[in-house]
Amino acid sequence: MMFFIDSNLPYSAKQAFLQYGKALHTRDVGLKDAPDIVVHAYAVSQNAILVTQDLEFSNLTLFSYPRGTGLIILRIPSFYRKQYIEKFIDTFLSEHGRNDFTNAVTVVQPGWIRRRPIE
Repeated sequence: MMFFIDSNLPYSAKQAFLQYGKALHTRDVGLKDAPDIVVHAYAVSQNAILVTQDLEFSNLTLFSYPRGTGLIILRIPSFYRKQYIEKFIDTFLSEHGRNDFTNAVTVVQPGWIRRRPIE
């Protein structure tokens, strides 16, 4: 699997995703300050799973996800600092990292995960 990590997540989050496939951060490809439409287009062009905190990406009337792509929305509490975000991601991936996140919108928050297939 290929993960494309949005700039609203720390660059260090990339390390956790590398254990479960390929991973790029928006900083790696010069899209750190790019608008959502550009970030989404890049993720789709790479057949990647877009990983973000931005709920707007789950609006399927604005953003489509062709077969082989997908979306993971991390609902991380606003008071979490970098170290807690990294721990949250590590915990999520250690429990669910071998799942297939393609063709689905997956929403993750502490103690809860929901996966909705994209048709």
